[in-house]
Amino acid sequence: MVQKENPLRKVKIPKDKIKTMQKDIANLGIGGIKELPKKKDQKIEKVKKIKEEIKERAILEAKKQREIIYAKKEEIEAKERAILQTEKQREVPDTTKEEVVKEQTIAEKEEDVDEKTKEEAEIIRKRTEKEVEESLEREKIKLERERREKEEKEEKERADIEREIKEKEEKERADIEREIKEKEEKERADIEREIKEKEEKKVNLEQEKEKITKELELFPKKKEPFEVIKNSLNLKLAKIEKNISVLEKKEVEIEKKVKTIQEEEERIQQAEKRDIKKEKEIEKERWKFEELRKELENSRWALDKEKTVTEDKIEKNNKDYEAVLEKEQELKKRLEEILAIQEVLKLKKEKEKLEKELVNLKTRKGPIELKKTSFFDQSRKLKETLDNILEQEQQIEQVIKITEERESLTIQPDRKREVENERRTKEDERRKIETKKWSLEESIQKNNLEIKSIEIDYQKIISIEDKIKRRIDQINGKAEEEQKKEYIICPFCKAKNKNGLKFCTQCGKPLEQ
Repeated sequence: MVQKENPLRKVKIPKDKIKTMQKDIANLGIGGIKELPKKKDQKIEKVKKIKEEIKERAILEAKKQREIIYAKKEEIEAKERAILQTEKQREVPDTTKEEVVKEQTIAEKEEDVDEKTKEEAEIIRKRTEKEVEESLEREKIKLERERREKEEKEEKERADIEREIKEKEEKERADIEREIKEKEEKERADIEREIKEKEEKKVNLEQEKEKITKELELFPKKKEPFEVIKNSLNLKLAKIEKNISVLEKKEVEIEKKVKTIQEEEERIQQAEKRDIKKEKEIEKERWKFEELRKELENSRWALDKEKTVTEDKIEKNNKDYEAVLEKEQELKKRLEEILAIQEVLKLKKEKEKLEKELVNLKTRKGPIELKKTSFFDQSRKLKETLDNILEQEQQIEQVIKITEERESLTIQPDRKREVENERRTKEDERRKIETKKWSLEESIQKNNLEIKSIEIDYQKIISIEDKIKRRIDQINGKAEEEQKKEYIICPFCKAKNKNGLKFCTQCGKPLEQ
């Protein structure tokens, strides 16, 4: 008897036509979970776990189906072997006829079994596919519900945050306004007191300045008599010195004549024969010149005394004149000090005005900074929401892509219609997401424009602040220079000394003028 092959083994189905649980799961998007963007979110993790469980159940179900099919095949093969064994034991004369009948019977049985197996496999596959689809549909509904709940929660949190920010801004604004008001009142009182003191000081300085100016106007007249007296005494002194010089010349001539007479007298006395008469005449002549010299000496003594008196008068006049000049210099120096103090007060007044402007600018800058911070926070939150929307858009696009692939592979009209309806639903969801995305992008654009406008105003205030600060630095430098003019700093011990001093009052070393 010829042994025939099992007809089931001859059945060849193309691999791309064989429907398995893994392929169905992959077509429905379960197998592509790894491609989705990862999020550190508990809900997403939970969804992943559920999908993994569904995948495992589907794989187990497919495995069970394969085991059932293999069991059916083994059962058929066992029956086939039993039939063949039975035929061998029988002894029938018409072998050919019996074999033909037997082959026909076996073929019919195999065809029945093959058809039955195919039907059972198709029923199992459809049932499994239906269960998987139902599970996936439930999961999608659950995910959609969770997504809506998340959006509602985010919207609520956004509203709460905006309300908190607004309340915080209002509270901070009220606190700032109160602090500014208290500070302004205190500063106003201090400024008024300082202004009053400065005005009084200014008035006193102005009065002193006028007084000094008037006194300085009188000094030319005060100095004029000293000049006249000085000139007169100098003329007198010159005349006295001239007379003294004349007398001194006469004295020299007389002394020469007296010396000549004395020599003549000695010569006569030394002669062998004395001429008493001539000696007497010579001595009388000598007496005459001696008397004349006495008169000259008396005149010279009187002139020397007058010269001494005149010199004393000149010295006294010079001292008095120097005292007047010194007084004039002191008044001029005091006038310079008053002008310097007035300049310093003027600079301080300008500085106070500029500092007040700085405070006003700071007051203006505070709300702008708060507004800027608020817009930055809003922009950040809008971007975060937009990122979530973009992620949802990406996910829904992947689902639509998978659905379109399923649609292209589905042949049955009813099943194809279901897949198309599913695609339409997802497209409607994508349209809603895209509408939200456009709205968010428009809000972000408007927010960025507001931030740019605020930044321009903020930079204008910063520029004015820098200009005022530079002017304040200039004023401080000038004030320091004016203060240095009032004192001389000792280069050795760094002590302050009043102008006009030549030596330091602390260490005694010379000061640099």
